[in-house]
Amino acid sequence: MVGTPLYVSPEILMGKYDKTCDDWSAGVIMYILLVGYPPFYGTTRAEIFRRIDKAEFSFSSKEWTDVSEDAKDLLRKILVVDRKKRLTVDQALNHPWIIKHTSKNRSNASAYSPTPKENPPGITEPKNSSSISL
Repeated sequence: MVGTPLYVSPEILMGKYDKTCDDWSAGVIMYILLVGYPPFYGTTRAEIFRRIDKAEFSFSSKEWTDVSEDAKDLLRKILVVDRKKRLTVDQALNHPWIIKHTSKNRSNASAYSPTPKENPPGITEPKNSSSISL
């Protein structure tokens, strides 16, 4: 088996790989980004794999109280054992939670202009490439 145990999909546990495995892993990453820990855990690899194989996760801890129902809905649709029923990444990009959080950012994206970082004291940029000697 290949992959980090916490991110592997049920297909990987059966020795199969296709791009739907990456869709599953994207859901695991989303879960971690939302609350700071993985959806499938255990004290042994066997316990972790059993939870993955059954898509056994919950939103019951206190960290989930401030997470929207739309975000939870998206996770429920990505972390699905049956890969034919699992949302693909392309489908997930059209989920209401993603649309809600990206449409605002798209309208402001052109207005964002990061300020260039200053060099640390004592470090100067060369005036032109001819001043660099190799």
